[in-house]
Amino acid sequence: MRTVTRDHIRGRSRRRLLWALKLAFGLGLLAALVLWRDTGRQLLDLLGAFEARYLVVLAVIALAMRWTSALKWSILLRARGLRLPLARLFALYLIGQFFNNFMPSMIGGDIAKSYLLGRQIGSQARSAASVVADRLSGLVALVVMTFALAALNVELIDSPLVGAAVAGMSALCFAGIIGIACGRSLASWARRHGLGAWADRIARPLARFHGELTEYRHAKGMLALAMACSIIFYFLASLSVYYGCAAIGYWPAYLDVALITPILFLVSSVPVSPNNVGWWEWSLGLLLAGTGAQLADGVMVALIMRAVSTAISLIGGILFLMERIEGHGQPTP
Repeated sequence: MRTVTRDHIRGRSRRRLLWALKLAFGLGLLAALVLWRDTGRQLLDLLGAFEARYLVVLAVIALAMRWTSALKWSILLRARGLRLPLARLFALYLIGQFFNNFMPSMIGGDIAKSYLLGRQIGSQARSAASVVADRLSGLVALVVMTFALAALNVELIDSPLVGAAVAGMSALCFAGIIGIACGRSLASWARRHGLGAWADRIARPLARFHGELTEYRHAKGMLALAMACSIIFYFLASLSVYYGCAAIGYWPAYLDVALITPILFLVSSVPVSPNNVGWWEWSLGLLLAGTGAQLADGVMVALIMRAVSTAISLIGGILFLMERIEGHGQPTP
């Protein structure tokens, strides 16, 4: 028992150290942005020109994005015979965002909302599968939208940065689908080659998720609706970037913003730092530069969007406290 406890403590210490290192790296990225050439002074100038009235527009768009995500999650759950109030799923999304923004741990928002839903419906596997299906449908929508918009905006796709991001996004999408589809085969291969620990931690969960996800093949109509919700989500996200630019007096072509938005969301989903501090700002700054903006413009827009997202996630903190106090019952059949 003592050995298990000691191993557990060591593992927790390693996770905390990794989190601290990633935070330091993210803050370093942010500091490098501010110190890069004249970016710091430009940010101060942009702050002086910032139009606060756009915060209301950005807040409404941000809430609409999360409501759309909750609607998509509801559709995926109904495809499995689970009916939960849309307001409940919306609350779980806000709680997940609170975990992403404020909890200094390795527990991400997806894990938090998946656990809370799994506890409510009595099945962590089904809950996790719905979250994975949510992510996969969003990823497919990202790729579809990117290639469709690229066909309408060939000049921007010629940019080396944007072109490389599109290629990388397609490769990651393909790898993720293959990984989940071949989870059982990967687990068997890992055990044959003495990688039992890897099989237990990665391959076996992938196989379990694949088993749950295959249940959705009988609900193609529901999946189509979920995809439509994903497209609406990224349309709203592009509006968020667009009006974030408007808040600092920069008016890019909307098609340019629509093309870089799905790329931005995929690139920034890579867990480089806690809540992608620094990485989010670098990503939007560089991508928006492809539309003709200055690096400081993109960084300022990223900071504005982060501020709005952080403020909204405080609602999730309040809802999480209520979750701890009240608890929730079973979904209606």
